[in-house]
Amino acid sequence: MIDDIVATLLLHVTTYSIPCMSLSLAGGIECISVWPMEYIKTQLQLQKVATVGGPKPPYTGMISGLVYTVKTTGFFSLYKGLSVTLVRD
Repeated sequence: MIDDIVATLLLHVTTYSIPCMSLSLAGGIECISVWPMEYIKTQLQLQKVATVGGPKPPYTGMISGLVYTVKTTGFFSLYKGLSVTLVRD
């Protein structure tokens, strides 16, 4: 009887734990791959709009923002704030 209960519990643990771990891993990979674009999008939204005759913004699109950020602050600066998102998601 106890063997049946243990076998049933193990079956449920393996049945639900593998999909749960797979979903967690997939979510983490998605966050890591999408986060740089989210970061650049936010930086674009926070830029001040250039006035006539005023200083030009450092970048105007996703690609130029990506290049500018990597050149000025390094590649890993694209992942600022990622840890909070990974914990939240």
